[in-house]
Amino acid sequence: GFRLLEELDAITKSGKVTDIGRQMSRIPVDPRLGRMLIAGVAEGCLSEMQIIASALSLQDPRERPAAKRQAAEQAHERYRDASSDFVGFINLWRHIEEKRDELSNNQFRRYCQKQFLSWTRINEWRELHRQLHLISKELNYKENRSDAGYDAIHRSVLQGYISNIGTLDEEKQYLGPRNRRFLPFPTSALAKKKSKWVVATELVETSRLFAHTVAKIEPEWIEPIAGQRVKRNYSEPHWEKNRGQVVAFEQVTLYGLVFVTCTKATTCPRF
Repeated sequence: GFRLLEELDAITKSGKVTDIGRQMSRIPVDPRLGRMLIAGVAEGCLSEMQIIASALSLQDPRERPAAKRQAAEQAHERYRDASSDFVGFINLWRHIEEKRDELSNNQFRRYCQKQFLSWTRINEWRELHRQLHLISKELNYKENRSDAGYDAIHRSVLQGYISNIGTLDEEKQYLGPRNRRFLPFPTSALAKKKSKWVVATELVETSRLFAHTVAKIEPEWIEPIAGQRVKRNYSEPHWEKNRGQVVAFEQVTLYGLVFVTCTKATTCPRF
């Protein structure tokens, strides 16, 4: 627990609570989701983070009955985003809010049933979203009125799930920190269309280690967010005559996962 709070910048290495930690303590969701919301303020995507955080706090409102699995998948296809399951939640939210405005309560309930959506879970989602909206106002967080971009949304997600990243290896599996290998869960939009780098909300082991709620990310986002958690290793130090400097090759890792490998010599302060 302390390691997680330190990873989220909620406490220092000595255990002292930070300003981010004090803010997180006032947000009644999982610490990772609270960190995501705080990041959303800085990234200008708090509105989208409220949708995502409230969705991830509850059971998925999309239903997939075994007898009608194909029909359910077809109905849910309209919300799918090819690069991000998080954006899928945003698409679903906006669609159901639009339908709630158009339809009466009874009509909306029947519509949910037809579209393989749980009316009860959607109401729970809307209630938790309302609570996060009110808490954001209490904390003087500014919600964005225009739609946020993909990069801002997923940099905010990374703030909460920096240890759940992965890079595609030669065997078409994802290699994550601490040498974990995983695949996107079959219902994920990224199960078939694999991206080079991804982030996920959780890794669950059943027949294999599967990642749930997955999205494409860019590796250059990792180092600024990981901060002091990254480690730098230098190799092959040598004298470069033209530059008049000792240089070496640099490798940057996060919990053992290599995400930067310099292909040319760089100035090395350790030599």
